[in-house]
Amino acid sequence: MGENPTTAQEEAYSVELQVSNPMPAVFLAQAIDDPISPINNSYLMNAALQKADVPVEMHIFQTGGHGWGIGKKDSPVSAWPALFQAWLKNKGF
Repeated sequence: MGENPTTAQEEAYSVELQVSNPMPAVFLAQAIDDPISPINNSYLMNAALQKADVPVEMHIFQTGGHGWGIGKKDSPVSAWPALFQAWLKNKGF
């Protein structure tokens, strides 16, 4: 978007402003210490989904950084694949 994005550009790229119902259920997982994406983004998305009555499950990890893959063995974020699998099962997949 460049150094000086317009309000319209910011809104167009703000995913929480694109939430609508109907849309599929959402699974969110993020680490507080993510250096790329502020944790507030997940909180904003979660709130927008709840406001739109879209089913959402959110998991916040104290540590983990950004881009964990399936998570370094024995790290807190390594729990996310099992959490996601349980969520999928609960949703009927």
